[in-house]
Amino acid sequence: MLDDAMRPFRRGASVLIDTVMEQYSAVQAEFSGRTPPRLMALRWALQQYCHEAGRASYGKAPRCPHTEGSVTSFGPDSLKCNKLVADAYATGAEKGLSTGTDWSGPGNSTGWPAELLNGDLWPPQANRLADQKLNIRSLTNARPLRQPDEPKASPELGDLIAFPSSDGSGHVGLYLGKNLLLSAKETGIEIHPLEYERVLHGGVVVIRKFTGTER
Repeated sequence: MLDDAMRPFRRGASVLIDTVMEQYSAVQAEFSGRTPPRLMALRWALQQYCHEAGRASYGKAPRCPHTEGSVTSFGPDSLKCNKLVADAYATGAEKGLSTGTDWSGPGNSTGWPAELLNGDLWPPQANRLADQKLNIRSLTNARPLRQPDEPKASPELGDLIAFPSSDGSGHVGLYLGKNLLLSAKETGIEIHPLEYERVLHGGVVVIRKFTGTER
């Protein structure tokens, strides 16, 4: 087992996943067998987490291999949290990419937003996803995570949870339920409490939802 800051959150991970999958199954039942994109994306990301090689490939040190139908491969020493989210929706949820000259203007489809730059396809960075003033096609506007007693406070399974950073690139992951985040860290795909990232990023947490629109 890796001996790093994430080690405490790996203990009991199998129990956490069992609990989360119970919640996943309950939500799935509400849709009468029709799986919404956010659940498909989350299931795909969990499959990568449960596969040792897949989990490690999203770490900072190795090159993350190209995922067919998704964004450009990220090289070694790159943080890959935004790639994991893009891969989960573009490939895992089978939504493909909405390619354009930027992330805010019109795209060529209704998939995950990607910017075409010098032949490469780049997903929006975590700080951009956390920017409440920035409109990004195929996603709802970013809104703050509210207190539990406020209306529409709780994110839904598979929603994007983003944490802006003024001195870095920020962080983004998928909401796993039970106040847990599934995201790509330096060590690879990890599961940890939202509060862990909230503290690391100055207390600001925002939510976006995938809508599958061109704008």
